[in-house]
Amino acid sequence: MLEQLSIKNYALIEDLHINFDEGFNVLTGETGAGKSIIAGALGLILGERASTGIIRKGAESCTIRASFDIAQNKTLQYLLKEQGLGPDDTILLLCREVSATGKNKCLANDQVITLTTLESIGNCLVDLHGQHEHQSLLQSREQLQILDDFGTLVEQRKEVGLAYTELRQLESELEELFHHDRERDHFIDLYQFQIKEIQAAQLEPGEDETLVQEINLLANAEKIAGLVNDAYQWLYEEEGSTLSRLAKIKQNLLSLQGIDQNLQPTSALLDESIINLEEINSRLREYKDKVVFDPAKLDQLMERKELINRLKNKYGTTVKDMLSYRDKIAKEIEKLSQAEENRAGLVKAIAQAKGKVMEKAKKLSLARQKTALKLEQETAQELKDLGLPKIKFKISLMPEVDSQGKPQLTSTGLEKADYLISPNIGEDLQPLAKIASGGEMSRIMLGLKSVLAHSDQIPTLIFDEIDTGIGGSMAEVVGKKISALSTKHQIVCITHWPQLAGFATTHLHVSKETKGERTYTRIKQLEYEERIKEIARMLGGETLSAISLKHAQELIKSSRQD
Repeated sequence: MLEQLSIKNYALIEDLHINFDEGFNVLTGETGAGKSIIAGALGLILGERASTGIIRKGAESCTIRASFDIAQNKTLQYLLKEQGLGPDDTILLLCREVSATGKNKCLANDQVITLTTLESIGNCLVDLHGQHEHQSLLQSREQLQILDDFGTLVEQRKEVGLAYTELRQLESELEELFHHDRERDHFIDLYQFQIKEIQAAQLEPGEDETLVQEINLLANAEKIAGLVNDAYQWLYEEEGSTLSRLAKIKQNLLSLQGIDQNLQPTSALLDESIINLEEINSRLREYKDKVVFDPAKLDQLMERKELINRLKNKYGTTVKDMLSYRDKIAKEIEKLSQAEENRAGLVKAIAQAKGKVMEKAKKLSLARQKTALKLEQETAQELKDLGLPKIKFKISLMPEVDSQGKPQLTSTGLEKADYLISPNIGEDLQPLAKIASGGEMSRIMLGLKSVLAHSDQIPTLIFDEIDTGIGGSMAEVVGKKISALSTKHQIVCITHWPQLAGFATTHLHVSKETKGERTYTRIKQLEYEERIKEIARMLGGETLSAISLKHAQELIKSSRQD
């Protein structure tokens, strides 16, 4: 529901704030006071196109702000959440600024949005009927949705959509298979070559690390042998070696023990040291015997290292990585080789999915045809009640077609809906969007909205001069229709007819005044006595008579009884 509208520097309006209520809000005032300017400002905040000519003379920009209660608007709440604009409460704040340079700035809940997003949000908030473009019933994408809502076919449509999504997913997988056929053969050849190359190397996990150690030992074999031999000689074989000297020290300690037994622990430590050195000597001898300088083997190991390094440049930084890559591409070859089998399975699955979605779509089509007839009949009666008995209304359900003009299935079914109108006898049926805007168009929309009152999800309807071209008695009929519609929707109506204004639950008076050389638009919510005077003015002109005042009072009273 629209709660508040603020307009700054728009046409005649310098700074205006309007509060709206639930039910039937009416705007009245003299011609040229700015009533339709207010409707135009509403169109801007809902995403309509703008030109710099709308900016009040002398201002650099115009700004429109509006607040909406969206507590019951689940469709819009989902859209806002999808766009990352989900409100923390139930109030949505919209703002649009149009600068003299032609730039637009749009905000939703203080977040910058595109004009397209603003339009999408507006489509869920308001239908504006009259001289403006923001009419959801004129948008072809909405007409099928409205028909489905009216016929309670939404669940059937969802089932078709889900089945269609499943079909498109399978078709996409098959298309991807065909697209990758040549690449698939190329990759199979490539992977097989790579596996053969890795296998031929007969790699072992950790081999690259062991190889580095072996090469290091062979490359330093002479140096190692010399160092080990020196240590062995000094420890054991050389005259005056460490072990021979320790043996003499041991003899001296044994002699000393005969004199002083306190040296026994020291002698024991020496024995332990001699044993450890003998073990070291034994190990050095064994190690010395194993150290062999073998240039041929070194060359062989270096060649092996070069081979592994070449493979590392292709398949991984370690032997372990290369072996993992080999296993990975082996699985990929298996997967790619199954493509033919997968293709056959997908073709079969697509045929089954297509049969499923077509069955559901055909049932939906039959239900839509019945619903369209019912909607046509009810709308025709409403239009007759609204003084448009000669207008012919028809819903055309035509097949959806592709770029070549061939029928095609879509996520919404097999057809599209087009609402057609013939304004006068003998004239061809034409789409709603091609019918001239104005009071007649507004009444057509009122008739449709009256039929769709229970299924229409848009909370606020705005009728700009819906009374154009009708008489007083018909204005009363229109008033009754709008009053009934206001029990399901918030209504904002701009009118010149007192018979229509009498039905309003909230009456806003628009006026203009001149200060100096500038004109200003003003608005005021009327109390009961003020309403009587305004409706009396609408009945009889600026001079208020007792008769016109009484007539105005009776109009308000009778509308309340209705």
